[in-house]
Amino acid sequence: MNLLLVPTENRTSRTLAQLTCGIIDSTIEVLLVAMLLFLPLSLGAVEPWSESTALALGTLISLLLVVRICLRPGEGIPRTAAFIPLLTYVLLVIAQMIALPVSAVRLLSPRTASMKTDLLSDLPDGPARVRHLTLSFYPTATAHDLRIVALTITVFVTVLVVFRSAARIRRLLGAIAVIGGMFAMLALAQDFSGAKGIYWRIPLGELPWYGTFVAHSHFGQHMNLSLGAAIGLLISLPSRARTLRKRDVFMRVGLLLVIAAGTAAVVLSRTRAGTIAVAAGGLLTIVVVILRRGFNRRALIGCVAGAVLIAALLLAGLHRVYSRMATLQQPNEYASRVTTTKDLFGVWRQFPIFGTGLGTHQTFYPRFDSTTMTGLSTHAENDYAQAAEETGLIGLGCAIAFALIVWREWKLAVSTPGPEICLAAAGLGGGFLAVQIQSLSDFGQHIPAVAVLTAVTCGLLINLRRIASQSRTSGALSRRPAVPGRSLAAIAYALAPGMSLSRFARTSFKTAASQRSDPGRVPGRTGLRDFSGKLLGRWKNAGVLGIFALAAFAVWALYTSANAFEAEAYWTQAQDLADGANAAAPESARQAYADLIDTASQAVSADPDDVSHRYWLDVYRWRAVKQLSAAGDPATDPASRAAVSDIVTDLNEARVLCPTYGPLYSVMGQLEYNVLHSPSSGAHLQTAALLAPHDPGCCFLAGSMDANDGKWEAAARKFHLTYEFAPARIEEIVGVYVSHNRPDLVADIDSDDYEWLARVSELLPDQTEEAAKARLRAINLLQGICAGSTAQPAQLARLAALYAAAGQDQAAVDCYQMALARADDRADWHLNRAEALRRLGRFDEARNEAYLALGVQPDLQKARDLIRSLFREPGE
Repeated sequence: MNLLLVPTENRTSRTLAQLTCGIIDSTIEVLLVAMLLFLPLSLGAVEPWSESTALALGTLISLLLVVRICLRPGEGIPRTAAFIPLLTYVLLVIAQMIALPVSAVRLLSPRTASMKTDLLSDLPDGPARVRHLTLSFYPTATAHDLRIVALTITVFVTVLVVFRSAARIRRLLGAIAVIGGMFAMLALAQDFSGAKGIYWRIPLGELPWYGTFVAHSHFGQHMNLSLGAAIGLLISLPSRARTLRKRDVFMRVGLLLVIAAGTAAVVLSRTRAGTIAVAAGGLLTIVVVILRRGFNRRALIGCVAGAVLIAALLLAGLHRVYSRMATLQQPNEYASRVTTTKDLFGVWRQFPIFGTGLGTHQTFYPRFDSTTMTGLSTHAENDYAQAAEETGLIGLGCAIAFALIVWREWKLAVSTPGPEICLAAAGLGGGFLAVQIQSLSDFGQHIPAVAVLTAVTCGLLINLRRIASQSRTSGALSRRPAVPGRSLAAIAYALAPGMSLSRFARTSFKTAASQRSDPGRVPGRTGLRDFSGKLLGRWKNAGVLGIFALAAFAVWALYTSANAFEAEAYWTQAQDLADGANAAAPESARQAYADLIDTASQAVSADPDDVSHRYWLDVYRWRAVKQLSAAGDPATDPASRAAVSDIVTDLNEARVLCPTYGPLYSVMGQLEYNVLHSPSSGAHLQTAALLAPHDPGCCFLAGSMDANDGKWEAAARKFHLTYEFAPARIEEIVGVYVSHNRPDLVADIDSDDYEWLARVSELLPDQTEEAAKARLRAINLLQGICAGSTAQPAQLARLAALYAAAGQDQAAVDCYQMALARADDRADWHLNRAEALRRLGRFDEARNEAYLALGVQPDLQKARDLIRSLFREPGE
């Protein structure tokens, strides 16, 4: 007896259950549409508060699904092979978060075990810490991304269970089209009005935002999916009537407007991949529609009208579109993305099967980053490469397998004769193709708004295939399920609590025995069919358990997200207090730092596994110690040394959470070196530079330690990185070499960079020989550059300044003349040329050049002083 089945005793109870399920389905439909509206409205749900709100809606939907399945257990989760890669992926990510014995980790991912052991072995209780390790290098980040996966799967299952009828599918497609049209119109309005921020009120500085998304590429993905829904609804509308009613005409015209506005918004957003993707998706849809329905007069009129609308909208920004697409011919425009992909391939080779942990790119990739971009890379600009990095072959294989299954469903939906609604698969398939193309150069699937809409598209494609199959068999699914469906039923049954595989095996043996005892039974495939039938007979039970598991998954996601949201709320307050504490007067600094540390501690208490919050809390504690130390120098104050020792202990605890977080080692090394005088300080500073090579502070400190130890080659490499990412620190770098009496080595740090050599020659005033050598090398490099016709005015002016410093005033005058011929609006260049002319004794020319400088910048006092001095020169 199956206790999960709810008995129905009479027609009244069945009718009541159906009525209740209808109300639940309508409620779920409203909640899903509300979620689809809220996600783009909240900038893609990239903030903790919006993510928690979306997860709350997802949890409520999953709980309603539980009620529904209890009322009508016969309508469980539809069978589809798509659940196999989804289930495998979730199990993989959960396995990444579980602490396993180090021997097991060494067997599954040898590089993970060795790297974590190397990074954590110097802890005070290092051997105990490395007895159990996780496959993920940062389980908290893995849990965060798993919450997005939970939301996406919840939406996917909801669409499969609830949106099975043509009417519900049309309503959902219409809602997506209306929402997409609203945000397309908003984006165009912001664009044409010259808005400086989202909603004209949220400035985002230099970020490439568009519409309501922080990144224009994310807007492109979301809009491409919305366009797929709008086109799908348009081409699936009934077209057999010779005359259309007014409502039908208005609906078609409205959808044409949405399609035109959405396409124009994608192109004007200046996302190159999005523009290519919308063209590819549209082409696929057109080909399918022509093959399926032909190209009649109405279709021709619709295409012409849509093309005219799109052209009219694009006309205003045609120059922007052309200039943006023209950058595809310039490799340097996308060189960093190509380099990142190559770097991630190197990471994957070290962690090929299980990856580094879902969501760990931000804290793990910097060690392998060979680009020259400053700042922290939060995601790879390639979803496929990041999937390989974080989840290995298993995760990437699951993603590809899921996409292939969806494409198979799409093919069956568009090729099988069926109701008009099935033709919507052509439009949805175009949107699905578009996001797959964009994922080659974007990380949109990590954004909840894009991921959820992708899940809706996939669920609808599977349901449309089912409608097509049911229509072909007059509403009854007569053919046997595909082999993947049987495999999924087997997996679900084997994993379901309360059921045993042994019972399943006994049933199969009994079936085989009855075959042998019944001479009239046809041998061969009949036994397999009976076995498969019993296997699939368990699907309903597995589906019921699956809904309950999904609800539990969603509740877990909401609970952990609420903790993160609470922590972020406290942290926002702490950041505001930090600005005040840094600027506080000495008499109020104690209270300011006390408030800051108390608020930051509450954030850490709400989410103690967030390594960034733990790190900054300890930074604030150190700033307070340094500011409030009684002796002035914390190294000589016993109370301050004790406080610093506690800070280092907490930093060591934070290292366990994320061993690859470089800034932790940098702060800890500085405290150990400057206050505690610990011998381990040098190793920690070197580790910081290894894990965060794009952090100029980490590289400078590690280079300084190498210089103290006489390791000049290693120091030069780290100082080179320091200068590359923070050119303003060149004075500190040169100061290190001068303090160690090795100015002869400083020019070799970047001997092919004329700007480095020029600055070194300026910063070594007392080392005339070394300064002259650096200046001469810079001049030789610039002479080669300026000999061509492509020399920039700034390069010519720089060469002129070097000539002037070397005493070659005539060469300086000539170079300044060439620079000013290409850019005559530089007052400083006019003034420098005037100075060189004065030194040559050409006073009239010098005075004229100084007047030109005043013409460009009337308030330039140096030019006025030079003119006055020229009138006092002998002979004037």
